[in-house]
Amino acid sequence: MRGRRRRRRDSVVALTLAAVVVTVALIGFASALSKRSIVSIVFHPSANAPAPAPATLTKLMTAMVAADDAGSLDKVVVVDPSATSIEPSLMGLTTGERVTVRDLIYGLFLDSGNDAAEALARGIVPRDRFIRQMNQKAKSIGLTNTQFVNPSGLDAPGHGMSAHDIAHTAAYLDRYYPQLAAIAATKDISIAATDTHKAFPMQNLNRMLWTYPGATGLKTGLTDNAGGCWLATATRNGRHLIAVVLNATGFSADDARILLDYGFSIRPTLDFPIGWFSSPD
Repeated sequence: MRGRRRRRRDSVVALTLAAVVVTVALIGFASALSKRSIVSIVFHPSANAPAPAPATLTKLMTAMVAADDAGSLDKVVVVDPSATSIEPSLMGLTTGERVTVRDLIYGLFLDSGNDAAEALARGIVPRDRFIRQMNQKAKSIGLTNTQFVNPSGLDAPGHGMSAHDIAHTAAYLDRYYPQLAAIAATKDISIAATDTHKAFPMQNLNRMLWTYPGATGLKTGLTDNAGGCWLATATRNGRHLIAVVLNATGFSADDARILLDYGFSIRPTLDFPIGWFSSPD
């Protein structure tokens, strides 16, 4: 990594490497086994500090809380008028459409739909309760530098999430919400029209799913305050890596690719017991 001149001095970049999905932030919370060969590499001193905004990487927590509240991804949500008046990116919802939680989560991950996020936050429980649940879940899974004020990740005072907390959330989602991880890894899908909603053709905004060997997800983001954000996951030869790039002025995918390449080029050497996940709420 020393041989590469950083093009974006202000980027916040963190990388966690493990034989299976685990991060140093997850010690005591995560593992399907009791031991892992694991190393953590942080390329910025503020990787543990909340970013100005995590952009739509927020939607990982939105998806998990919605799945918890719904009980079944087949639950139908009526799209609230407030969900359709939000600024892009959008899934393309229309007020009054009846859409399953599953299809809204496809729109959440593939289209990065802010309308899908608001529909989920308003369609199962009251919105203020949903936001409280997002923050409660953040604490319950061990996040220490995270605060949510909306379900979409649009810039807002007080809304923040550190790079380590984002990696932690990604690992937790992969471990306990495999259906959501599979949705996030979907390259494209066409959701057929029904009597209650229009058709929704979607193509994943995460182009690394096409261009990076072994890519498995997970989410991209871009806002004025957050800059370019990329949460990249990839698996090769039984090793799963999570790379987080925040506040890039551009080309955040290039940064994520560099981190993953570096991660796959080294051999983790630190071996220690890391405990177990507690069961999700």
